[in-house]
Amino acid sequence: MSTSPSRWVPALRENPVLSGVPEEQLQWLAGKLEYLQLQEGAYLFEKGAPLDRMVIILKGKISFIQEQKGSSRVIQEIESGAITGALPYSRASHANAAARASEASELLMLKKEFFREMILEHQQLVEVLVHIMTSRVREFTKSQQQSSKMEALGRLSAGLTHELNNPAAAVARSAEVLKEQLQEMPAILEELLRGESISTAFREVQQLLSSLNNKQAARLSLMEKTSLGDSWEEWLKKRDIDQARTLAESFADYPVRPEQLPSFFQEEQNKEKLQALLQWLKYMLSLQKLSQNIQHSSARISQLVNAVKAYSHMDRSTEKETTDIREGILNTLTLLNFKLKKKNIKVEEAIAEDLPEACVYAGELNQLWTNLIDNAIDAMPEGGKLRISAAQENSSLKIEIEDNGEGIPEEVQEQIFDPFFTTKQVGEGSGLGLDIAKRIVDHHEGKLTLDSKPGATRFTVYLPL
Repeated sequence: MSTSPSRWVPALRENPVLSGVPEEQLQWLAGKLEYLQLQEGAYLFEKGAPLDRMVIILKGKISFIQEQKGSSRVIQEIESGAITGALPYSRASHANAAARASEASELLMLKKEFFREMILEHQQLVEVLVHIMTSRVREFTKSQQQSSKMEALGRLSAGLTHELNNPAAAVARSAEVLKEQLQEMPAILEELLRGESISTAFREVQQLLSSLNNKQAARLSLMEKTSLGDSWEEWLKKRDIDQARTLAESFADYPVRPEQLPSFFQEEQNKEKLQALLQWLKYMLSLQKLSQNIQHSSARISQLVNAVKAYSHMDRSTEKETTDIREGILNTLTLLNFKLKKKNIKVEEAIAEDLPEACVYAGELNQLWTNLIDNAIDAMPEGGKLRISAAQENSSLKIEIEDNGEGIPEEVQEQIFDPFFTTKQVGEGSGLGLDIAKRIVDHHEGKLTLDSKPGATRFTVYLPL
């Protein structure tokens, strides 16, 4: 729908963005504009559509929407007076998000074909629009960096919940079993203490417990454990012990062999006394294993909490600070461990023990390692291999992150650091991870390079010391 150009001059004059533009230039602009009405919910353009015109919002509200993993979210909203779409000197050729009217809207549009004339003859108007473009780029960059941080935080939070749940559940289970067994212990001790002294048994059992190695239990194969259980069952049945199979399985779990039993057990002839002794030994072994489970699980929780503390503490600072690069990478691996385990990925770490500290923006490097390692995990098949190395090279730190995924096609490698470019499936990536990684390295006056072929993709980060 076209309308008399003079109608738009007052609206342009009242637009605060165009307040400094001379009247004759507003007259020229009004003469080239086209008018468009959009009903609520109607699209101005879809994602990927050519950006072939500038848009001035006369009335209403426009929402910019991105879709990812099957869901959509509003990333920006603009209202009356805002200018969007194509702008002079902008290199953007296609929309990176869909634009939809949040309410009934009226728009004025200038086709891109008039930009050359505007640049040659209407300098003040061009200056205003270029200022809009630079402000838009600055705000968009800031928004996308924050969005990328939140996405990374979301991934880490999901993994951390999973990682904490396992040791926390193990502590809870062990504590419950420990409570039950402690409640049963008095009855066992009462039976043992009836009659003769058992100080020798206490001493010999303590020696047995001290000699056991839980790592040995972890190394037993299923066949070895079954064989050990059969040996125990045979030994117990010869002595007419009740619940022989249950006791046999318990002893095979630790593992204890019949010949390791203290002499006190071997020589005891009274069935009831021997039954009580074996039951007591089972509880003692169980208590030792439960306490070790609690210790191991608590240590794992502490490790995760410390990793999060270090990761989040470093993200608070906006100034450069002397930072342990090795610790930052290892903390990131700890927080992404859930994804590594999910795909059964083997990590080979070759970070020099004497790697010098560097003065860096620590929070930005957290995001750099997260983006590069997370991308590598996504690129690898089940059972893949991730290799991370770091060493000093002349006056720089050289950090390499390599995966054995299918690689990045040679014809798109030059675009890999471009904003919104992604090799992932539609909806699986924003195309900003490597763009942000490149800008972080540039901010440190470093260098980020890519070398990729099938089975070996390596990103190399150089950070000046």
